[in-house]
Amino acid sequence: QANILRAHLRHAQALGMAGSDSSDVFGIKCDSSFYWMFKGNNQDLNIIMLPDDQQYNTNDDGKLDLAEKKIAIGTAFTVFFDERGIPYSAYTNEVTNTPYAADLLINVTPAGEAAPLETITVTQHTGFIP
Repeated sequence: QANILRAHLRHAQALGMAGSDSSDVFGIKCDSSFYWMFKGNNQDLNIIMLPDDQQYNTNDDGKLDLAEKKIAIGTAFTVFFDERGIPYSAYTNEVTNTPYAADLLINVTPAGEAAPLETITVTQHTGFIP
């Protein structure tokens, strides 16, 4: 499931990079119970179903249920990707935005467990996701 989340992050980044202009930002938000992809600068609007995970969309709202996926994500996060693939923690437009000051670290564990822990890194400045 950590590898799937990593692929979903890369998918949102690729869509942002394929956008026609700077308003075509895409991102992923996780509120510790669900995570989802969105388009635009409001992470709670324009929710887009992530590929191949329809069975975890328990509320039929495009949000993937972490309990159903049997994973826990340590800290809630939101990441926006612009047309260059750069990650931001907040994004209003190409002038008003907040690039990550450090790498975004997303800790994924099996639900109810402390281990094994897998950390997904979204590299600041470049958006590289190893």
